Amino acid sequence: MGLPCLQEYYYSAQLRPLVCLCSSTYTAGWKDVEGTTVKNMPIPALLADNKLQGELLVSDDPMQDILLKSWQEIVKICRVGESSKLLRWCAHDSDFAPNKSDGRFNQWTSKGLTTYYSFLYKINMVWEGTFYRYLQVRHYFNQNLKKAFEKGESGFLQIFLSLLKSKSCNKFISRLYNSILQSKQESTEYIKKKWEKEGNVTISVESWEKISRLQWISTGSNTWREFCWKNVVRFFVTPVQKRHQGGGDACWRLCGSNGADHFHIFWNCQVIKSYWKQSFPSPGGMGDKQWSNNYMRIKEVCQVMKVMCNVNHTVLFLIK
Repeated sequence: MGLPCLQEYYYSAQLRPLVCLCSSTYTAGWKDVEGTTVKNMPIPALLADNKLQGELLVSDDPMQDILLKSWQEIVKICRVGESSKLLRWCAHDSDFAPNKSDGRFNQWTSKGLTTYYSFLYKINMVWEGTFYRYLQVRHYFNQNLKKAFEKGESGFLQIFLSLLKSKSCNKFISRLYNSILQSKQESTEYIKKKWEKEGNVTISVESWEKISRLQWISTGSNTWREFCWKNVVRFFVTPVQKRHQGGGDACWRLCGSNGADHFHIFWNCQVIKSYWKQSFPSPGGMGDKQWSNNYMRIKEVCQVMKVMCNVNHTVLFLIK
């Protein structure tokens, strides 16, 4: 039996009362005690509007503040992004200017037109004298929210919206927890971009996956697997990172270069470049400059990573 991720499980437990407070179908005595509004503002209207939360000083209410902070953390973990703005209410959206001068948008909330999602499925609910306001909402949606909607709902948002319509509170936490795990998007894309920027190279997704996979299939030693993986994910501190401590950013191999980043330390330093040339001889007639531009091709990168996994004395020399 696998152990749960306690952080996500904690956030799921924190979101359960928030779902109950936001749900119009869920009834309980404690909702009347706690209240479903903050300074006469419905709690669902505050979920995706940080500016509105600041204006109402939500932090003054400890319970509501904790619930909304848990929501914000989940939005970050699941990378919901701009899609969460679809949960805003047009009658209270801090970025929707018309609602500040026209209070008749509030009348729509009693008819079920609350979030921008509701407009997508209740487009025929336009009453006499409100068509112009509908056009205002549509224009705002097309200008600011349409791209987020076209990307599709995240798994977490789908579950959250379905729970708001549920009449039962059974398995709220488990459903939220599973949706969070499914929506989490762990990515090393930002690491790949750093290697590309420092080395002035282009690494395809396939090559990056191959580089990562080689760390686990090229050696049976967990010690060297860990070391090589740390190298790939840029774990080791370089002179560029330590320059803020007043030590400068000169290469510690005394090669005379400044700005010694990860790419320089492990690949491009003049002290170790001779090793790479010996391991991967340049084609006949190719000058040093041309070789330097070609030896970091992705295919060779993969081969180099494999060498680093197998040749222990080489790895020790690289970090010496």
